[in-house]
Formats: sequence, C-alpha cells, structure tokens
Amino acid sequence: MRDPWFCHRLQEGVRQVFEQRVLTDVTLCVGSQRIPAHRLVLALHSPYFRAMFTNGMKECHMNEIHIDVTDPQSFDAILQYMYSGRDVTLDGGNMWPLLAACDQLQMEVLVDACCMKMAMELRVDNCVNIFACCDAFHLREKCAVLRSVAWTYLATYFYAVSNTESFHELPMALVRVILCSSALCVQDEHHIVASLLGWVDFDPANRQVHLRPLLRSCVRLDAVDVLAESWPPLAVRLTHHRIAHWPPMPCQVPRRSKSQVAPRRRNTIPLVVALGGLIGRSISRSTEYLDLLSNSWKQFIPMLHRRAHCGAVTAHDRLYVLGGYCTRAPQFPLTTRVTTHLDSVEMLDPSTHQWSLLPPMLHPRSYLGSAYLHGHIYALGGFNGRRHFACVERFDVTSQVWEHVAPMHHSRSGLAVAVVPDRGLIVACGGFDGHDHLQSVEVFDCSTNVWALVAPMHDVRNGGV
Repeated sequence: MRDPWFCHRLQEGVRQVFEQRVLTDVTLCVGSQRIPAHRLVLALHSPYFRAMFTNGMKECHMNEIHIDVTDPQSFDAILQYMYSGRDVTLDGGNMWPLLAACDQLQMEVLVDACCMKMAMELRVDNCVNIFACCDAFHLREKCAVLRSVAWTYLATYFYAVSNTESFHELPMALVRVILCSSALCVQDEHHIVASLLGWVDFDPANRQVHLRPLLRSCVRLDAVDVLAESWPPLAVRLTHHRIAHWPPMPCQVPRRSKSQVAPRRRNTIPLVVALGGLIGRSISRSTEYLDLLSNSWKQFIPMLHRRAHCGAVTAHDRLYVLGGYCTRAPQFPLTTRVTTHLDSVEMLDPSTHQWSLLPPMLHPRSYLGSAYLHGHIYALGGFNGRRHFACVERFDVTSQVWEHVAPMHHSRSGLAVAVVPDRGLIVACGGFDGHDHLQSVEVFDCSTNVWALVAPMHDVRNGGV
C-alpha cells in the first residue's frame, strides 16, 4: 500500500520539531544567534554539513558549532527551507549574501535558483558586478552560465555599461580583461579610449599610473582615427593626463598579438520585434520592439502591407517579412470580408529606417515556416486559402531570385522551424496538413537538397515555435 500523504507528514513533522526545538543534537552559532538544530536534517540538505558530520572532523563531537556567514538572515532563510521546504524569497537586497551562503553550504538547488533569478534581472548597472563576482564562488560550474550571460549582456551594452559607477569601481586587472575583448560592441575604438579615461578619472591619484600601459595593451591603434570629429576632445583629456603625441607613429608600435588587432563587434543592439497581426477584427501593419535596456515596448517603423500569420527572418542586420494574409472590407453589404493570401516580401534596412519591397515569392503563403541559412531565405509549407503546401522555395539574398527546392514529405501549415547552421540543416516540426495536426519531423540538408524524416515528437503540435 502506498501512502500519498507520507511525504507531507514527514515534512510537517520535521518542521514541527525544529520550531518546538525538540530532539535537537547540535547548536549552530551564527553571529549572536544560537540555533538548536538536527544533524540529520542539515546533512541531508547540505554536502558541507554532511562532510562535517561524517568525515571524522572535530565538529562530529561538538555540541556547538560556529558558522561563519556574512549575513545571518540569509542563513536563517536557508534553515527555514531545509526544515519546511518554504520558498526562499529572492530580491535585490538579499541576492548576493544568499548566494554566498548557499555556495558555502554547497546547496546546488538554491545556487541554481539564485543564478537564474540574477540572470533574469540583469541590468546595465548590475551586470558588471555579477560578472566580476561569479569567479569568487566554489560552485563555479553552477555560476559559469550566469557569468557567461552577464558577460554577453556587458559586452552587448558596453556603451551604456562603461558609464556606470559599477564599471568605474572595477580593479585594473578586470578593466584590462574587458577592454581587451573583441566581443565588445562599440561604434569605434574611440569609445574604448573614452571608457578607459572615465575609469582613470574616477580615481586619478591611484589610476593615472595605469593609463599608458592600458592604452598600449587594450586599444587597437590601427582603428584610432585622429581625423575623426570625436577625437579632439579625447586628445585634450589625454594631454590632461600628461600623455601627448598619442597614438604613436606606426614605426613606434611594437608587434601586437592577434587579439590586439582583431576587429571588435559592430555596435548593434539586439531587438525583439513584433510585426503586424490581428488587432480585434482588423489586420495591422504596425510594428513595435522591446527595448531591453529600458524593458519597455516602443513603436517601430510600420510595414508597407498589412499582414497576419506571416514569416520573418533576420540576415545581415536586415529584417525580412514574407507572405501572410490580409483582409479587406466586403464590396457589398452583409457579405463576408475578403481574405487575400500574400506572396509579397519586404525588407527593413535599419541604416535607412525604411521598408522596401523585394521580388515576390513563387506562391502566396500564410501560416508558413521561414528560415535563413547560408545566404538564402527559405519559405516552407503554408496555406494559400485552398491547399496546404509541402513545397519549399528559397530566395538568394545576393541575386534576389526565388527558386524551388525539394518539397517536404508532408504538407504543413503552422509548422515550427529551426536551423542548424553548422551542419547546413533546416528542421520542420509538426503543423497541420488540412486534415490532421502533425507530430512528424523532417530535416532538410541544403548540401544535398534532400528531406529526411526523423523521429516524431511525442505529441501533435500545430502553431508551435
């Protein structure tokens, strides 16, 4: 017989003996607090305590054990979690001390929760500290993902990050690591110089001595344009720090490593864009984007045509929108609205802030799948108002020509599409064939122009992503 309430009674019993302070066998001294506890419960939740109580350490026989944590409140929250399973409250005020305490006690579940919470709350003013502090923890594998996410955020939004107090408070060694990186997203090398000068100006008495070595090791001299409009103010600031005749002449520059001459990332900020769609009964051509810095949606450049259930891809910093459908008012009263499935394609060039029409697809398609791979935009499946397609076509971005490629094994509209660029593959999942919702999956190899069926999904899916 299986007792469905066994785990609940066990957890409730453990919570009660802790709150009533009965059957305890050890006292934890945390700051000014003395907390009666149970070795078994501590050891079950924490490898730190398990090693302490089972490996012959002196604490095995001590009635009182001093726990050195920086924040007793965080330790109390962890104890509550151990005994009752109560959720630990994570907020900006307790995140770092709680993560430090969980790391010390080697509680991986809570370390994961803290890292996930911090990754979701990355901002311009905290990403530097999160990146800098991750290496201090023992559970580095758990914090490695958080460190990687924080670094990506820092590098992508470096223009804003470099003006924060958090960046200005960094030690010299970490500033060197950041400014030497080719991953930084900057408009030009002048911003690296300006960032370095801002860091020095935060504490000139102690940092001016580092300016010349950092200029030498961090700045790509071949990318510094002394004739540019932005250079004279920087030259004045360098002179203020007793650095004249910089940058040096090419003949005075020592041979530099590949990392010192490699180009940096272009100053492009990632955007999440919403395009067209249904608003009530009408179809829109409006667009909006999510500003990740301010965490707010803002109006964007409207498309040339109204569209719903269209395809969209990005390539070479341009946004392409394919097909979909639109409706227009009925010609006569009491008749239904007329639906038109579209073959039109338009492209947004961010440098001009304008949409432009491209050659239309070979077939009108809505509910299509779309992908970009190796210089081509693919339009997969879809619906034209009468039939659901298995056919696939692709657009050569260079020659601006559409052509058919091998059709899929199954007709699909509302399919999900994924790309494996390193292997030159496109994956089509699920959808609707006009009769059934599909669970089948097939893979297109662009090098052989062949579709192959692979293992189906566990469930049928239509309209997934």
